Amino acid sequence: MLSASKLQTAQDADQYYSEIDDYRRESDSAPTRWMGQGAARMGLSGDVQREDFVPLLQGHMPNGQHLQRATAGGSQHAPGWDFTFSAPKSVSVAALVGNDDRLISAHDRAVESAIGYLEQYGATTRVRTADKGIDEVDTGNLTVATYRHTTSRKTDPQLHTHAVVLNATNDRERWRSIDSRALYRIKSEVADVYRAELGRQARELGYQVEHDADANAGRTGFRLAEVPKELERDFSQRSQDIEAALGERGKDRESASRAEKQTATLATRDRKQAHEPGALRARWEATASERGVQTGGLVGRGSPYTEGQSAATASLQEAIVHLSERETRFSERELEITALRFGEGRASRSEIQTAIDDQVKARALVGARTWSYDPRAGRNNQVDGYTTRQGQHLERRMLDLSRMNPKIAPLADSAGFEEIAAHTESSSGYAWNPSQRAAAHGVITGDHRVSLIQGYAGTAKTTSVIAATAKAADAAEKEFVALAATHTAKDQITKATGKPSSTVAAFLAARPPGADANQRRVYVVDEASLISTRDMTKLLERTRGAQVLLVGDEKQIGSVQAGAAFRQLQESNRIPVYRLDQVVRQRNEELKSAVYDAADRKPADALRKVKVEEIRADPTADGYEGMSA
Repeated sequence: MLSASKLQTAQDADQYYSEIDDYRRESDSAPTRWMGQGAARMGLSGDVQREDFVPLLQGHMPNGQHLQRATAGGSQHAPGWDFTFSAPKSVSVAALVGNDDRLISAHDRAVESAIGYLEQYGATTRVRTADKGIDEVDTGNLTVATYRHTTSRKTDPQLHTHAVVLNATNDRERWRSIDSRALYRIKSEVADVYRAELGRQARELGYQVEHDADANAGRTGFRLAEVPKELERDFSQRSQDIEAALGERGKDRESASRAEKQTATLATRDRKQAHEPGALRARWEATASERGVQTGGLVGRGSPYTEGQSAATASLQEAIVHLSERETRFSERELEITALRFGEGRASRSEIQTAIDDQVKARALVGARTWSYDPRAGRNNQVDGYTTRQGQHLERRMLDLSRMNPKIAPLADSAGFEEIAAHTESSSGYAWNPSQRAAAHGVITGDHRVSLIQGYAGTAKTTSVIAATAKAADAAEKEFVALAATHTAKDQITKATGKPSSTVAAFLAARPPGADANQRRVYVVDEASLISTRDMTKLLERTRGAQVLLVGDEKQIGSVQAGAAFRQLQESNRIPVYRLDQVVRQRNEELKSAVYDAADRKPADALRKVKVEEIRADPTADGYEGMSA
């Protein structure tokens, strides 16, 4: 489990983290430690000392630099963020009741690995530049103070670590405040890394690691078979209180919203109390004894796990197959985290990385730049990634099909186009703008078999170019076949043209049309930017010989990196691309300007031009979960 919250003040954070409650404080197992490349740059290592920690919370850097920003109330500095890594309950019981210090060390190493992932993909700052305005800069370093605790607020065994990400990162020129959005965007992936690393090490220690369907933690949720589930339940009073509070509202963990869970968590939270370590241990042992469990039996005693590298290779193969079903290229981050999830704690992150390197050396994976969601920038960017030999073949096949038999007879000459344009404008009730006219003219009078329309959202692609193409097909006595990636777009085409339409998925699932039929057809495919390379290849295969118009927006990208095919076709330089860049849906000039900013990937500029009304269903729904452990 991983929770994240913003620290409200340096004073509150200092007070909270100074209350070290680790009952092993007197041993050699230190509960505090500096982590991250930023800490190394500052010369910080080993135990976290208050004289180092507090000034950093306040924005005072060791080199004398003071991080702060000007606000209406004066200058201030956000202290940082608390990422709390909580071990599965069975791990906590085996480590703290079974007295297996090896699991505590395994937890520490898993936290360190997860912080490394957070640092690699989430360390970002914003820098003002003369040419770009505000630019997102990947720094690759965080300064993290970790505090390991071992009890819940109900004084049950609960191994967890507060990883305090201080609000400072170095861009190789100076220290700057962090843009925290990327940290939150990859939170679930960071949790996956932690659980995978911890599960892998537990196996190595001889524990029987099994999938936990009740973990509410995704594919990598796990538990230790050595710990009876009844004992887990006995030591989960905090969880039971939260479930009871949700039950009073007619909810459970599955049906409750994030805000409702936060409310229940805060409403049932007790104040932290100090307890004498010996008494605490005696109570835990007594609880286990009541269940007929000997504490020594909680410790894993199986054979050490030695299949990590082979498991990593198998998990990587599963990940490649899974990602290749959706797209021919995938980012390095996508491949790594997907393989970790398939591994379910059988392979560590380093083993997955070794498996990737082996596949690259064997040429089974080929390095390739790809468009994918970049959590640091908060948008789709070109990033490092991979493809396979099959993926390369599929991309070449798609491009070859788009260039096959490139010339066709135009649907109309210039005079015929003017009649069609006038009729379409009259039907829609508005005159075309220059970009709409140029695109429609190119499609209808052009002789290219395949052409593309790249248009922003709100540029009336359907009621202008698509509607005119339908009329031109009728005039040329050709069959107009309308396809769309989604049902909504399909219905919009039918409304604009009066023609029946279907989804791309339905078309690909039906019997392929014959070559003679395609000779008499004009295919228009809306939202083509949502079609994967695999489906685009099938589509071009089935429409050979026909005129094909692909309509979409390369910036309208789904969460699984669909859209690469549409963009690759645009970049091939062998297919005419007509651009609609004048927004007509918004009449208000301020709102229209905001739409242009959003399309140009300037969300901050766009938001400054629109009125935003904030509605909160619950006072705790602002992302601050508090320090729940």
